Amino acid sequence: MTIIVGIECSDSIVLASDSQTTDAVGTSKRCDSFKIASANFKQSINSDRFGEQTILIAQSGDAVLTSRWIELLTEIAKERTIDDRRSPAQCAEDALRKLKEDIIQPLLPASAEERKKIFDSYSASLMLAFFFDGQSNLFTIDFSLGIANRRHKYALMGCGSTVGEFILSQFDNTSRMQTAMALTVAVYVVEEVKKVDAFCGGTTRLAYIAPPVVTVIGEIPVQEIVAELTKVRKGIQNDLSQKMLNTIFPISEKWRGLLPGNPLLP
Repeated sequence: MTIIVGIECSDSIVLASDSQTTDAVGTSKRCDSFKIASANFKQSINSDRFGEQTILIAQSGDAVLTSRWIELLTEIAKERTIDDRRSPAQCAEDALRKLKEDIIQPLLPASAEERKKIFDSYSASLMLAFFFDGQSNLFTIDFSLGIANRRHKYALMGCGSTVGEFILSQFDNTSRMQTAMALTVAVYVVEEVKKVDAFCGGTTRLAYIAPPVVTVIGEIPVQEIVAELTKVRKGIQNDLSQKMLNTIFPISEKWRGLLPGNPLLP
């Protein structure tokens, strides 16, 4: 189970995740997983796109399945160049087809209905972040459907995505954020989701891509961001709670007059 956050900002693409994984039956979990990886394509002969051959990949769902999916994607990418904005997405789709073939091969002959039932029983998704012609691109692809979908501004995956979507939607125009701001916001979203979703936990992982550089933020800087956010959040929460009480009090007084035994307000 997972929370993955991807943000397209003004000068990079930021990815963040939790690090908790749970086994298929939910009886065992660990909190030291790395859910963000990278893959390298062949260098394009177009010098204008120097440094754009590396992509970031984040995974959610069945860890065994997504790990093998990324392995296949990485192998295929070594023999391809990024020729258009769908090239990495096509690579992920092709890797998924190969993965499904490997899964179904021992079960042949299986009918189309049986194969669909098998594939629908798996939960796995990838998020791809990369640049092409200087433009940021964010795609997600689900194991069941197998078609990569272009996402704009930001994207979330995993069991914590609904809560994360609500939190991230409170920030106006993420595409105008600079990298430092987007990194902080991404950490904030993951940390908030971990508080309410028992299947999301562990250390927050953080990386960003800004060609020609792909950067993975170390655990210590991330924890420093978390500590600062915790301090600020506590102050804001206390202030907000008092403001909410002050705002709600007049409304409660109105309803007190409408309770049984009290005269109706005019």
